[in-house]
Amino acid sequence: MSFWLAWALAACTSPAGPDIVVVTWDTVRADHVGDGATPHLDALAAEATTFTRARTPCPITLPAHASLLSGALPARHGARINGRWPVDARVPLLQEALAKAGWSTAAFVSASVLRRRYGLSRGFQVYDDALAAPRYERPGPETMAAAIDWLGQASRRAPVFLWVHLYDPHLPWDAPEVEGLDPYRAEIARVDGLTAELVDALRARGRWDETVFVVTSDHGEGLGEHGEATHGYFVYESTARVPLVVRVPGRQGVVDTAVSLVDLAPTLADLAGVPFQAQGRSLRPAIEGGALPAVATPMETAMPALYYGAAPVFAVVDAQETAWIQLPRPERYDLGADPAQTTNRYTPADAAALEAAVGAVDWAWPPAAAGGTADAETVEMLAALGYVAADPAAGFDGRVDPKDLTDVFGYDLQHREALADVPPALRPEALRLLQPGLRPPHAQLDGIARWRRDHGDPYAFEARQIAILDELGRRRAALDALTERVDAGRATPEEAATLAPRRADLDHQRALAEAIQRSIEQEGERAEARYDLGVTLRALEQLAGAAESLGTAVALHPTDDEARLLWSTTLLELGDAKGALEVLEVAPEETPALACAVARLRVVHLGDAGGAEGLAACAE
Repeated sequence: MSFWLAWALAACTSPAGPDIVVVTWDTVRADHVGDGATPHLDALAAEATTFTRARTPCPITLPAHASLLSGALPARHGARINGRWPVDARVPLLQEALAKAGWSTAAFVSASVLRRRYGLSRGFQVYDDALAAPRYERPGPETMAAAIDWLGQASRRAPVFLWVHLYDPHLPWDAPEVEGLDPYRAEIARVDGLTAELVDALRARGRWDETVFVVTSDHGEGLGEHGEATHGYFVYESTARVPLVVRVPGRQGVVDTAVSLVDLAPTLADLAGVPFQAQGRSLRPAIEGGALPAVATPMETAMPALYYGAAPVFAVVDAQETAWIQLPRPERYDLGADPAQTTNRYTPADAAALEAAVGAVDWAWPPAAAGGTADAETVEMLAALGYVAADPAAGFDGRVDPKDLTDVFGYDLQHREALADVPPALRPEALRLLQPGLRPPHAQLDGIARWRRDHGDPYAFEARQIAILDELGRRRAALDALTERVDAGRATPEEAATLAPRRADLDHQRALAEAIQRSIEQEGERAEARYDLGVTLRALEQLAGAAESLGTAVALHPTDDEARLLWSTTLLELGDAKGALEVLEVAPEETPALACAVARLRVVHLGDAGGAEGLAACAE
């Protein structure tokens, strides 16, 4: 018997409509479900319709969920990024239509970026966002327990619309270890098990045969692909593709046609028999076994613009599964032949086709409300979740391609670790301090020094400071900082265990410096020897001597970029930013590495915004 016939026959004794349940797993890639990590989702998929090419319109939590519940693209619903703008009150939401038609509606969310202040509570009779400082997310088990408790008390006389949001797969990953699974997949396995608990509760409710059940995600996770460790910076398949399983009793199948999260609200409204206007389309024909025409799928992210002042990312996957990405350096990928998007096939001859694809979408950019700002509470909340609050004063520079900032984006994970020891109330300020401009290692050291001075906390960010000094090859400085940390009892056992090998290494560096100096005295000046001496003196924290030796190396071998860059770095560490820039600008040939270093010095250390154009040299 079909779902529709069963529903019709039961109409005289059951609510006039199906129960509708949507579970969103935050930050889950489509290619990371199945294969043993999600046995419960796999079992559900066996009795459901699986959409294998589902994409998010935006790889950011609030915009994606707003699109899911409104059926509108971010340009229309207005919530372009976390923590800045709420959903436009004029945009209808699915839960409003269902509540008006008689559904009992409830939502249970697990992250503060989805709090009611951002506009998604409209139409929900219960909106459980029980989160407050210093905790801005709640574990999935708590959220699911609250949802199941509500379901157990919900009247069986009215159909329910229930949305449960599980944040666990989002960083940080702290799920119990699961044999054979990495930490990310272990988090996915945890929400899979929690979802099974909800299915059991729905069966106990006695209306499983009249229940539409959806599992999806707001976006994926970069996991290092395309230089993106997390999400929100690009719209590649790693963060755009999401799982989408729609269980309608009596309907099973697999749909390979591309769909979007904006299609979910009109689909559920159609299944409920409730009128609803949306930009997306109903997927009911495909669920019922019919054909689903291939259409273009728009995607965007404003994060590079709003967080870093770079160009926003606008993209469209067309009906032929060609991905068009509009950026200062445009991109084109044939997803059928190159699903991992390893080869950019864009050429100048593609300009008209790119404009036809991407230009067909009204991106409403820049946002009409671009002058808005985040309040102190929002800044604190975003910092606690590992995000930087959007800075409206930064402006948008369409010349800067986000691909040139991948090293900058990569510092986010390091900052989250560094913030762990900072009181929650101070994290927003700490995050901003550690992220000045383009945040290379020296800028982070400057930020740490200012924090210690301004807050009277001489021990702030010790572990991060030591890691940066190691990264810069300043071994003596790193050893001194670690020794003080160990002597004061602030170090971990693992850190303390590195003291002896560090000291032995430093003894070796001293002996090496003496040997190189004797070699120079006996055999005369050589560029290679001077470079090696400079590196060794840096390790010993003899920066003035290192700068002199590296300068000699460059004079002997002017085209040695490696020596020139290290000389410039050493001058910068000695407080001579202008000298560091001059060393680079007088090079006989401007290589990409030198151009990148010049741009960073100008923008970060000398405050010259005009140097942003040179960041293109940092793409590789």
